[in-house]
Amino acid sequence: GFSGNDVDASLKGLGGAFKLYVYISSDSIYEVSSWAYEKWKPRRSVQGSYETSVCEHSGARPENKEQQDFLKNSDNYGHEKLQGEERLVQGLPAGRRCLVLRLPDVIGPFDSTHRLWAYWHWLRAGEVGAPPPQVQSYKRKRKMFDSEGWEIAQAAGDCQLAVVYSSDVAKFLASFILQPPNEKSIDVINLCCDEQLQ
Repeated sequence: GFSGNDVDASLKGLGGAFKLYVYISSDSIYEVSSWAYEKWKPRRSVQGSYETSVCEHSGARPENKEQQDFLKNSDNYGHEKLQGEERLVQGLPAGRRCLVLRLPDVIGPFDSTHRLWAYWHWLRAGEVGAPPPQVQSYKRKRKMFDSEGWEIAQAAGDCQLAVVYSSDVAKFLASFILQPPNEKSIDVINLCCDEQLQ
């Protein structure tokens, strides 16, 4: 991974001689978030409904150091990627922008992990109803309600496998660099294919 120390060294080496810093992060950062520590218990949103899916604001670590260490030991890769994001936010020079792309499994050209072949094999030879590689199957629980009578949403019966095609990432970056938004100095984006494997 590309950890916080790597980001520190990169920022120091660049010395502010850039306009836009692009950091390729991972959806693994959510595995070290406070929500992961809570075992993905649905959270109440501002509107009163319950959140059951991850979005960009879901990546905050727990404030408790023991909880952080527990999650770090569970997913060091996610910890290092989130540490990189945190150091980038802390060390970004004034007047500079950064884009953090949180990618799921990347497939396609230049993928040296052979994930695409593993997924293809799973689709062709996998047991009917078996979850894809690297994905746990979650059983649907009975309906639950909070103390105010709001139904607590449950995760889907099987979680979806998110992937992104490497060429799509390259096209997105090219379009972003040619016409970067100007509202914020830091943009965090979850980028994946619309199609999800179940």
